[in-house]
Amino acid sequence: MNGHDILTELGGIDGRFILQASPDAKPKKNLKRPLALAACLAVIVAGGLTGYGYWRTRFPAAGTHIQPPVTSDTSDTSDAADTAGTLPPDTAGGDTANPHLTLTAEEAGAAFQQFRKLGDAVPTRAYQKVYAPDVSFLGVSVTEADALPGYDYLDRGLTPDGAELWSFADGIAPRLAKATGLSLPSAVTQEGPDGWPETNFSAPGYLFFAFQNGNADCLSLSHEDGGVALNGVRVAVDQRLSDEQIDAALEPLKRELFDIFGVSFPDIRVRRNYDGWSEHGATWVDILLYDESAHPLNRYLSSPVSDYILLSFDNAENYSGDVVSDDILEKVVILYSHRRVAAETEYTEKDYGPLIGLEKAEEYLRKGWVFGGHVCPLCMAEQEAVVFDTYDAWGLTYVTSWNEMGDTLTGALPFYVFYKAIGTSENGNTTYAETYVPAVEVTGMEEYFESQTKEHDALYNAPAEG
Repeated sequence: MNGHDILTELGGIDGRFILQASPDAKPKKNLKRPLALAACLAVIVAGGLTGYGYWRTRFPAAGTHIQPPVTSDTSDTSDAADTAGTLPPDTAGGDTANPHLTLTAEEAGAAFQQFRKLGDAVPTRAYQKVYAPDVSFLGVSVTEADALPGYDYLDRGLTPDGAELWSFADGIAPRLAKATGLSLPSAVTQEGPDGWPETNFSAPGYLFFAFQNGNADCLSLSHEDGGVALNGVRVAVDQRLSDEQIDAALEPLKRELFDIFGVSFPDIRVRRNYDGWSEHGATWVDILLYDESAHPLNRYLSSPVSDYILLSFDNAENYSGDVVSDDILEKVVILYSHRRVAAETEYTEKDYGPLIGLEKAEEYLRKGWVFGGHVCPLCMAEQEAVVFDTYDAWGLTYVTSWNEMGDTLTGALPFYVFYKAIGTSENGNTTYAETYVPAVEVTGMEEYFESQTKEHDALYNAPAEG
């Protein structure tokens, strides 16, 4: 399997956000889960943003209102809910003209269109199901900031460069091979099916290759039997440990990785996926080593937009009953992603004004003005109604949009994300409904959702023919 094959299999979407038609749905045998490389490879393809970004910092209690500071200048603070979405005055112009960009409901909905392959007439008033042992595993981020900018991707026009890829791989592969106990294997650099160069190393029993796609060069290694050791240090993770305990346990391995790849990252991120069908533990666990301060988006997105090392541990061979372990995972893909250009040169900020505030977001939530439902309209239509008058967790995140091919990022918009427990999956995990509300002022919400309702009725409530 080469870089193009993996990208094709994964589709550039974080496995955390692969949607299921029902909580009882199971993958078919031989339909491999995305190796947890999806988010990483999406970064390689188009600048580091997964489909839906999220990260954990802390959780408010269910129903707790944490109102971001209001930036508008008002002496009347008796009704914070009414002023939460007020835009600051244009002091330069001496009037109250809106100095910010305007986001429309259509634009907000378009951020989710990459998941809707059947056309634009698919309602966005829906939710998707996610699974976790409890609310602390959902990984939502809350911030006290008064505003989060949007982002546009600035295409740097990077073209395939086989010489650059070879230079990157040749500087690292010998150290990685030596640490693994391999003699430096022979290498062949060639153009992959997608036109981007690939360097494949001949190493029996290993998948050892480098590839370039868009704005990153990447080197990946895994073993057909799963286990890998680096200079005698086993690459493994005990999924029973807390994130902090995992960080401490990985110190010897981190030193080896930093020495091999010639980097040093101060931050670690642990991503765990709990599907509705998995019968044992997490279906996969990702360990990301990175620098959160390298770009503002790194705090919120499931994959950094800067350089990082990924250890992706798989806990299933091909299907849910084919489980590897309930505790220590060793079936791993090691991947180092190095950006060809600095992230700050690829993302331009868009000022949509201050956050609307949680109370305004809750108003949209109660009205059903929400985004981010199922891939398939039939799945959405078959969903049981969920009333979000109460919810179990909320946070702030970015929703990122891609082109139709899924290989070029086009932008990132700030959203509130809400979770509500709606049941229990077959493995005992909690099933949560997850839905989104724009975190900034949006025009045309009422008109947009009226049109969505009409489209839904036309699609699914039309009288049967004959």
